[in-house]
Amino acid sequence: MINYATIGTDNIAASTIFWEAVLAPLGYKKFWEAEGYGAGLAIDGNKDNFGNIWIMRPYNGEKHVPANGTMIGFNAQTTEAIDKFHSAALANGGTCEGAPGFREQYGPNIYVAYIRDPFGNKVSAICLKSE
Repeated sequence: MINYATIGTDNIAASTIFWEAVLAPLGYKKFWEAEGYGAGLAIDGNKDNFGNIWIMRPYNGEKHVPANGTMIGFNAQTTEAIDKFHSAALANGGTCEGAPGFREQYGPNIYVAYIRDPFGNKVSAICLKSE
């Protein structure tokens, strides 16, 4: 189980707004924010859960650059949540990297969507159970 993931950005405020909207359908809520430093989101806003998401500037002080080949995959309980995740990303300045849908090439009943945030970070939402 992953304890946390960090999503890098040079614009904490804009990135936090984006990720709050996009991750809300998956149950994430902001539990911490420090202006100019970063923000934390967790399932139901409970920081003691595993899988917290941190929105941060690069620790080394250099400009944020998306990692080629790095992607965070968020678990979703329903295909509807994935559809909302994808729609929220597009409505908030993100781009589509793969529309919501079943991906039979990955296995039976795997429903997934891929997006990039306005800063180039690629993420997905995936539902592994059929409805």
